[in-house]
Amino acid sequence: MVGSAGRSSIAAADRNLPAEPVPAMIRADRKLAGLINALRLQVRRAVTLPSPIFRSTVTSPTILQDTTHLVDPELLSWVANGPAVTYDPELVAVVRAAMTEQVASSDPDADGLPVSVSEHKIQIASGEPQISILVATPKRQSPVRFGILYVHGGGFIVGSAGLALPFIRQVVAALDCVVAAVDYRLAPEVSFPVPLEDCYAALVWFAREATALGVDPTRIAVMGESSGAGLAAALALVSRDRRGPAIKFQSLLCPMLDDRTVTEPDPNPTTGQFIWNRDSNRFAWKCYLGREPGSQGVSHYAAPARAINLSELPSTHIQVGTLDLFFDENLEFVRRLARAAVPVAFEVYPGAYHGFELMYPSEVTKDVQARRLSRLARALACR
Repeated sequence: MVGSAGRSSIAAADRNLPAEPVPAMIRADRKLAGLINALRLQVRRAVTLPSPIFRSTVTSPTILQDTTHLVDPELLSWVANGPAVTYDPELVAVVRAAMTEQVASSDPDADGLPVSVSEHKIQIASGEPQISILVATPKRQSPVRFGILYVHGGGFIVGSAGLALPFIRQVVAALDCVVAAVDYRLAPEVSFPVPLEDCYAALVWFAREATALGVDPTRIAVMGESSGAGLAAALALVSRDRRGPAIKFQSLLCPMLDDRTVTEPDPNPTTGQFIWNRDSNRFAWKCYLGREPGSQGVSHYAAPARAINLSELPSTHIQVGTLDLFFDENLEFVRRLARAAVPVAFEVYPGAYHGFELMYPSEVTKDVQARRLSRLARALACR
């Protein structure tokens, strides 16, 4: 585990990484952080208006204890204006519209990185709409590289591959790999298992097209944050059970794994105050499941923490902050992975809340990304 005393970047000591990959990634994460902060300010201004559409946007979040004094000082500025806003259908529409505008107005080549991006459409099933996969590849020729299937976050209800493209391009440039990002369909328009099946279809396509894309099919990882990390963990379960494409590694940042967190009888009093609270979590899980979270019969493919058998899963790297609502479910998942003989690395960041990895240029966020890239490089370097 990682504490505040251990934040010296391991990237410099890791020969599998290009020199200084994290500073090169700051611009991309600043864009995402700026967008999210702008959205929060937009919503806060909106709720002061008399329009009824916003009256339910901010509720009284379930905060068990004020944890402001526990926040890492470098991460205070983002949460200084109060607790997280709470998602509801109106806020989802506002956030999606802002994200779409952000993607439409951005120039993905503005970073000057030697990375090419192509879009591919795949058909999930007859009669189903096509989904998009963005593939980012280094321009420099290479006989074969490792591949990463990237699944974006957003609580199953917002986000897109296009929005994450600045970050994805930085990963490709830093690791000299190929990244395929899937634009899975979002809840509540569709519910489980549709988003997961979209992601699985993308994984199957990526493995099938690996040679054409310059990827070694034996060196494919899944990667994501929050709900994207939860979907990545579910993909590992599905692919194992269906004997699908081999996944060599999973990189999970603050994964959203367990719908029962919203109904636990003895909740952690120090988690969930900032960015993503219990009310948003309940709303998102209900949208994704199409039913009340915490109820009987929820599939472990929807909520990977419910899986009884965690054996034969790929090596796993999980990172989370102590103030993140998902801290306890991540801790328990790591414990169970280890007991199932799955190689697992777990890093905990004191005073960090959900989404803290976007708070550049703090030392803690530099450390998160450096360790994340280093683990990926080491796990996938060997053929």
